[in-house]
Amino acid sequence: MKAWKQRTAWLCFILNVLLFALVSSSYTKPTPPAQATMHASFFTPTPQVQAMTSGNYITRVFTDAHGMQMTYYLFFPIDYDPQKRYPLVLLLHGGDERANVGNPPDQNRNVLLNQDYVKVWGPGLPGQSSPDVQAQYPTFVVIPQVDDPQHWVDVQASQGSYILAAQPTDSLRMAREIVDALQKQYPNIDAYRLYITGLSMGGYGTWDAIERWPGYFAAAAPLAGAGDPSKASRLVNLPIWAFHGSGDGGVPVSGSRDMIQAIKVAGGHPRYTEYAGAGHEIWAMVYSTPAFFSWLFSQHNSYPRPDSAHRLRRTATPSLLRTLETWLRSLLKSLETWFDSLLRMLKTWFGSLLRMLEPWFGDLLRIWETWFSSLLKMLETWFSSSLRTLETWLGSLLRIWETWFRAIFL
Repeated sequence: MKAWKQRTAWLCFILNVLLFALVSSSYTKPTPPAQATMHASFFTPTPQVQAMTSGNYITRVFTDAHGMQMTYYLFFPIDYDPQKRYPLVLLLHGGDERANVGNPPDQNRNVLLNQDYVKVWGPGLPGQSSPDVQAQYPTFVVIPQVDDPQHWVDVQASQGSYILAAQPTDSLRMAREIVDALQKQYPNIDAYRLYITGLSMGGYGTWDAIERWPGYFAAAAPLAGAGDPSKASRLVNLPIWAFHGSGDGGVPVSGSRDMIQAIKVAGGHPRYTEYAGAGHEIWAMVYSTPAFFSWLFSQHNSYPRPDSAHRLRRTATPSLLRTLETWLRSLLKSLETWFDSLLRMLKTWFGSLLRMLEPWFGDLLRIWETWFSSLLKMLETWFSSSLRTLETWLGSLLRIWETWFRAIFL
């Protein structure tokens, strides 16, 4: 055999060996079926699909890098498909649903998961008026449970606004780490659609979390909570819809009012709904509103989080899109302000004209005044609706551009 033939034969042999080794190393044994209670860490194997389609929360225990543990409950999207991308909702419970370390785990589980405000996100509530969240918006739902007497934030519920501590509580820190771990475990969790909501003690936790990690979540919905107004400038670009009852005797309504006002002063545009005369228990009014879920699940992070694996290699494109988005918002705001001024000027002018002509025309002018006021009101409503539609359309266009740019620069 000639020398070149020998070399060719040896080369083919070596390539076959390398190919066999590569295929063997990529083979992984199937994971065993998930148990009712599982220990989770950053490298927990993925449970089989049977555990994902049970239609109820599964119990897990998270262990952090220091050996601290936290029980949490996880709901998989209905008809879970590993090939699809899903959002994730982090739900922070109230103070009455904390775990008593002296009680059996099942009892602590029932204390939290039997709450209707928990059921509505996963299995759902019976009744035609109940929103079927999972049917409309299949999503992961994760609910960590705090051990009594710990809190999401070390603040008394009756305090209201407070000063952000230098570090989060262990409970809030581990809640964040659980979400991090789940994203590693389930790569089909959409890192651009992480949402946080909570009520009462969880409302405090929601404000605290977004002030500490303002770019981590795509949207936040704190109920009957409070935060640190001095950190409001961190939240000007985050979609927020806060809720509170004006008659809340547990958490002062000033907690939400202070935060919303501070964000607006800083240049943000948060949503705020205050239920007149309502007390502390407002979750049923919030988590039963289709408009709320539609708003929440339509939110996307415009840009990758600083600590996200989905990071662009070039920063010029996000900066350009952010500048364009800011400019468009300013333009829409200027248009709205100009149109409001125009309507006020027309109303003032027409009122002066009517007062001048009233001695001659009387009742006819009053009819004209009613008609003109109705016309102005109709124009104002139409213009405001048109601006909202235009803002939604421009937001969708920016997301399309962002996806296109990301495909180029990734």
